Parts: sequence; C-alpha cells; structure tokens
Amino acid sequence: MTKQRVYISGPMTGYEDYNRPAFHAMASQLKDAGYRVYNPADVVLETDDWAQYMKIHLAVLPTCDLVVVLPGWQKSRGARLEVANAHFLGIPVKHWPEMIDLVEKVEPRFARTYDGLWI
Repeated sequence: MTKQRVYISGPMTGYEDYNRPAFHAMASQLKDAGYRVYNPADVVLETDDWAQYMKIHLAVLPTCDLVVVLPGWQKSRGARLEVANAHFLGIPVKHWPEMIDLVEKVEPRFARTYDGLWI
C-alpha cells in the first residue's frame, strides 16, 4: 500500500521564523505516523514575494492525498486559499493534532467564487 502524501497548511506570515518550528514539528509527527509529507516551510526562495511561494505550493497541493491544518490557519490568507483549493479538488482537510475532518467551508469573503465554484 502506498503511503498517503500529506500537505501541511498553516499560518506563516507575521510569525517568528515564519512559524517553521510548528511546521517542522507537525512534519516530524506525520512522518513518524507513516505519512509522506510536503512541508511548505522547507521551501526557501531568494525572494519574500508571497505570490511566488503560493504559486509553488498551490502547484503541489493537487499531488497530495490529504491536507492537515495547523492551529490558526483561519487567520492566514495563504492557508485559507490552500483549504479552499483542497475542498474544490476533493482533497480531505483535517485539523491537527486531532486529525478531525474539517467540515467548515471557507467563506466567500476568503475565496472568490466563479459560477458557483471555489477558486
């Protein structure tokens, strides 16, 4: 059986060291639980351009089987965008550390809709 690939989503902007310690702690625990992990905190570019980071991460998201959100994700523009895309693509989203299904939908004020679809 192939291990599930998990995408970590959470707040980074405005946090000390971009919240990398929380991302790395979650990645370690998920790997210990047998998951393959995509950790956005491992991506380092020669720019601080938020849009460039999001282009990279949103291109990877469809290759994952599951999205796990860190606490505080609702306050993060990027994490809300990742969750909206996961819902649109049918990728399950779970809260960390409980691994409870995220059943709430991202409100339209966080992600625009076009013809009723989440984008």
